[in-house]
Amino acid sequence: LPPIPLLLLVTPYVAIFPSFIFRPNPLKTFFSLFEGLCLAFVESNFNLSKVNENADGSFDYGIFQINSHYWCNDYKSHSENICHEDCKELLSPDLLSTINCVKKMVSGAGGMKNWVAWRLHCAGRPLSYWMTGCHKE
Repeated sequence: LPPIPLLLLVTPYVAIFPSFIFRPNPLKTFFSLFEGLCLAFVESNFNLSKVNENADGSFDYGIFQINSHYWCNDYKSHSENICHEDCKELLSPDLLSTINCVKKMVSGAGGMKNWVAWRLHCAGRPLSYWMTGCHKE
């Protein structure tokens, strides 16, 4: 993906989650706000209700596209359900189920690498990469 000005990344996030963004980051011990914003952008374009069907028959749910084969139960196919969550709960605008699941995902062996899109588009990229085109004063 080409660099996207940070303002374009943050503006929709703030508009959708104003109370979430301005309170202490509940995931900060797991990943930074920048990493969360990047992940939400590349996985769902900040779409809380995004559901994506994968080639293997599993589905990805919500803003962070959490997979039903491993992390949540969608009652459509076999699931490890490591997060002990109903996949539909990951579509909730309060983000509580999503946050709890993401904490389990990133604290496990794969960490942020559980997301292919994060590895391809966010990992190792400094904040300045996303600020290309922003005017600094």
